Amino acid sequence: MWLAMETAPHLSPLQVILSRHRLLEQVDNGVKDKRDLYDQLTVSRSTIDRAIRELEAENILLRRGSRCEFTRFGKLGSSESLDGGRFGR
Repeated sequence: MWLAMETAPHLSPLQVILSRHRLLEQVDNGVKDKRDLYDQLTVSRSTIDRAIRELEAENILLRRGSRCEFTRFGKLGSSESLDGGRFGR
C-alpha cells in the first residue's frame, strides 16, 4: 500500500489531513503506538516519522513518547475528512 508522502511546506492543514489519511485512519481506529503504525502501514519508519512530524506541525496530532493522539483540531478535521463529510475524499 502507498502512503501519500509528497507534501510541501505550503500545504494547508486540510491538505495535510487528506494527504495523510491512511495514517490518520489508523490513529482513529485506535492504533496509537508508532511501532504499531509501522506494522499496519507498509511504508518505512522514516515515512511514518515524517508524516507524524507534518501532522504535529499542523496541530493535528500530538506525540507523547511513541504514542500519537489527535488534538482537538485534529479530531475535528479528521472526522470531517475520514467520515466522508464535506471535505471527504
